[in-house]
Amino acid sequence: PTRRSSDLVPGLLQIYETAVAIMVADRVPPEDIERRWMARLRRQQILTKVDYTAYITETALRTPWGGPDVFSKQLAHLLRCQEMAIGVCIIPSRQTEIVLLHTWHWMRYPHTPPVVHVELSSGAVYIHEADRYTTMLSQLDRIALPKDGSRKLISDLMERL
Repeated sequence: PTRRSSDLVPGLLQIYETAVAIMVADRVPPEDIERRWMARLRRQQILTKVDYTAYITETALRTPWGGPDVFSKQLAHLLRCQEMAIGVCIIPSRQTEIVLLHTWHWMRYPHTPPVVHVELSSGAVYIHEADRYTTMLSQLDRIALPKDGSRKLISDLMERL
């Protein structure tokens, strides 16, 4: 399974307009945006082939990248992802048990220990001794809203728009 922790809606779950808004805010050169989106779109194809769960903070879920219309489309996309058996777990904003300082993927493959891909603003690293992240994953599993609770929170946000 692949698990991801993020203070943004993960790129694998972003719609085009959300991705562009985030890239613009991150000062990605305009000539690179379409190329990066196409690469992300190719990576999104893996979602139907792996056991994937995204842990998204409630704060990230409430950030309307691209404005209200884009925000509504992004939330609807997250609900569709849940219907396709893609895990979307929301971390409540008032929790104080865990701090997510960077984005990371916890990945497990047959016959090998877990590996963590840590994303940093200047690049990324792979960590092959994943014990700390495995512990954090257990904490996230414990504090995340259940599937129905995550779905309700997303639906409630959509209704308020």
